[in-house]
Amino acid sequence: MKTLRKKMILCTGIMAVILSGIISCSKKQVNEAAIVSFVLGDVTIQRGADILKAEMREILKDGDIITTGGQSYMLVQMGTRLMFRVEAESRLEIKSITELGRNELNLTNGTVLSKLSKLKKDEQYNIKTPTTVASVRGTVFLTEYNNNVTNVAVTEGRVNIKQLESGDEKDSDAGMAAVVTEKISLRKIDSVEKLVLQKIEETAMIENIDSISSEDLVNEGDKIRETDERIDKEIDKVLKNAMTLDEIRSEYGRIDIVRMYTGKVYRGAILSRGNTIRMITPEGTISLDAKKIRQTESR
Repeated sequence: MKTLRKKMILCTGIMAVILSGIISCSKKQVNEAAIVSFVLGDVTIQRGADILKAEMREILKDGDIITTGGQSYMLVQMGTRLMFRVEAESRLEIKSITELGRNELNLTNGTVLSKLSKLKKDEQYNIKTPTTVASVRGTVFLTEYNNNVTNVAVTEGRVNIKQLESGDEKDSDAGMAAVVTEKISLRKIDSVEKLVLQKIEETAMIENIDSISSEDLVNEGDKIRETDERIDKEIDKVLKNAMTLDEIRSEYGRIDIVRMYTGKVYRGAILSRGNTIRMITPEGTISLDAKKIRQTESR
């Protein structure tokens, strides 16, 4: 009888250890899942043949395709070491995000802001565009892809930039930006890029995001909106200030030349690309229809 009781106690102990391991593993998987922490506006997730409206607390899966409309964005957090924000008018495919150690996002249009604490030796975070792969271990940076041009701006840490066709590689350090076409050109980060990246720099990682109450999650969202409104006002001030070409070159490290099919030529600095290109010129900030542009170059 004593022998049987000992066996039962032993089995119970073993089962408790196994169950504890399963629960711990399950909790770790939830904590490291890519969880939607905030959504604003028109954001959808394509999962196979299904088109889902993005909702807070949604757990992203490999193969998901995120599409954001105008004046819309989505914020995603993975544990407390990785956060990325898909900006308006973007299309992003989640290539691999099931494990924190192997993350790869494919950006085919628009802009993604990323913030990472320092990753471990065997961990990686890559954002690919049709022309470029940006690889990091811990940093804050912006990746933008429009009209066959990739732009990577860094405010913290270092990003390795690789041009996929040529294999050319360069590192972009904090305070620098890389413009990738057939080659990689480094320049100073501009004022607007700094302000845009402040939006994710000032967004705090949410502890225990998988268990936080809905009310607290909404309150965190209110803080994000307030931050965005303040920064957008600062961006508007920068864009409204008239600058000479010399001042534009000093601020942005280049002069962009935009030639229209009509023959009209604009000189200044391109601030954002997409269906509409926004550009600062000595006459102020202008918006140009990308379909009406014949050529752009930088000097």
